[in-house]
Amino acid sequence: MAAPVRDGDEVVAALSVVAPTSGLPDGGYGPAVRATARAISRRLSQDGERRYR
Repeated sequence: MAAPVRDGDEVVAALSVVAPTSGLPDGGYGPAVRATARAISRRLSQDGERRYR
């Protein structure tokens, strides 16, 4: 599972999780990864300064 991290319209990074497929409940990783990527994206857009370049 992976999700883009954006600064405005630009993709600046990706967040991913790799986990075994056996013995784990389905659906738990996708929403968590997407929510975390959105939170990072919001923070980047609030900073206003691009420190990662």
